[in-house]
Amino acid sequence: MPRKAKEETPDRVSCSLKKTINIGGFNSVAVDYGLSSNVRPGETEDQAYGRITKSVETWLEKACGPIEDQLTTS
Repeated sequence: MPRKAKEETPDRVSCSLKKTINIGGFNSVAVDYGLSSNVRPGETEDQAYGRITKSVETWLEKACGPIEDQLTTS
């Protein structure tokens, strides 16, 4: 019986960031955001990692911004 050719799996990169916000009174809020993506054709792993890292940073700031704004206006 002929062997089946092994299918190539695409290279993947992942990035996960966490930001902890001190809300006072010895309390804090931790916000985690992560993303994984296939390396696109013609893209290096470093380029793919840079692409998703920018996205993770943007979404993390979008999530933390309202919390931090609330703290500065209270």
